[in-house]
Parts: sequence; structure tokens; C-alpha cells
Amino acid sequence: MDNSPFHRGEQQAQQRMGVREEIEPWARQVIRPFLPDQHQAFFAQLPYLIVAGRDSEARPWVTMLTGMPGFVHAPNPRQLAIAAQPVAGDALATSMQPGAELGLLGIELHTRRRNRANGRVATTADGSLKLDITQSFGSCPQHIHERNWSQVERTDAPWHRYTQRCWTHRCSA
Repeated sequence: MDNSPFHRGEQQAQQRMGVREEIEPWARQVIRPFLPDQHQAFFAQLPYLIVAGRDSEARPWVTMLTGMPGFVHAPNPRQLAIAAQPVAGDALATSMQPGAELGLLGIELHTRRRNRANGRVATTADGSLKLDITQSFGSCPQHIHERNWSQVERTDAPWHRYTQRCWTHRCSA
């Protein structure tokens, strides 16, 4: 199908599961190439944003960007401006360059609301970036448990990047 919101791999998986014909029409209604007003307002009131991308070696990574509510805003329905970048040493710190594909997840834990947006970095400057939106959609809150949280002071505590995979709490890597 032309202009599908799904890439070829997603389409193949849906076909194998026998759900392709029922998912595609529904997805065309809820996955938009722009941010509806409610998504623009939602992202703007968040104090943090989960960001997925690829590092300099094309490996997938996830990071968190934080700021005071309003650090993310939509100058128009097809763009998000984010007044934050990953901290130095973060796997994505050097890869959020123009053209890079990013996936965003905004979660409001106390209401279980979450919205997603995908796009490409348009510009970066002065510790911020603009993302051209290619997809925007709400996600089901089914597996999110209500949580209360509080923001803490940012510190310059030392960090460590592990050089080996560790799957237990006994790892001393």
C-alpha cells in the first residue's frame, strides 16, 4: 500500500501474523505526519523526554533529555524544538546531527498518558535541536502503572560506561 505508516519489516511481520489488512486502515487514521494540537500541548508540558536513536556506529540507544516544562515545544505542527541535548559521554551525544532519525516517547506517569513521535533532526545549535516530524501517535496506557515522581537537583557525579555486557547484579565490570 502506498504511504503506509509502517516500514517494510513491520508490514512483513503483520502479514505473517495475518493482521496486516486490519491494522493498516486503522493505523492510517491514528498515525499522522504531523503533531495534532493535543500532542503539541502534551510534549510542551513534559519535564523529560525519552529519545531513541543510533550512535556513531549505527547501534540503537535510548537516552533521556530533561528540562523545565516548556523545554520541548512545537513551533508548528510538523516540528518539535527541544532545548536539550544528551550529556557529554552519552552514546547519542555526538549522533544527534541533521538527518539523524529519532524516536521520541513522552510519558505522563501520574495519568499513564503517552505519545510518540518519530522524525529527523533538522538543525542543532546551542545545546538544542529541531526535529522534523514524520509520525505522531498516541500509545495505549495498558502497561503503564501510575507513578508519582519528583525532580532532583542535577549533579556532576562521575559516570561509568561499562565495556562488557552484564546481566546480573553481581557484575563488577
